[in-house]
Amino acid sequence: MFLIERFVGFGTYMAILLVACLFLIKTTASCKSVLRVYLVCLCVMAYCYKPYVTADLYRIYETMDFFSSMSFSVFWSEFALESTSPVARLIYWAIGKTGNNALLPVFSAFVCYSIIFWIINKTKEKYAVSKFNVACVLFFVMTT
Repeated sequence: MFLIERFVGFGTYMAILLVACLFLIKTTASCKSVLRVYLVCLCVMAYCYKPYVTADLYRIYETMDFFSSMSFSVFWSEFALESTSPVARLIYWAIGKTGNNALLPVFSAFVCYSIIFWIINKTKEKYAVSKFNVACVLFFVMTT
């Protein structure tokens, strides 16, 4: 099911990862700048992702549409105040209000990978890790 789409998605992901690793190894560009460009590419891929109806993200989109149909005071008192995950619901409501549900995977990818790349870059600086080893770590982390 969706074999071609999966090959295209995986192929694009791997191609961009390999290009980022090669840029780390072969160019004089700083690791920080390569990781930032790679982060932008991941965010663009996240924006383009369209979940199928059985995917969790599809159901989250429906929840976002439901939350965004309410005023903030009603939403906050009924769904966020007593929730075990009020921040997630607040993010769902805010992104739902924009009318562009694709911003949720972009936001998630940006936050998650920014933290990962920050750790990689700080470790490189602190321990004077070579760019080759940074590329190996990036490849390992992004393929797991």
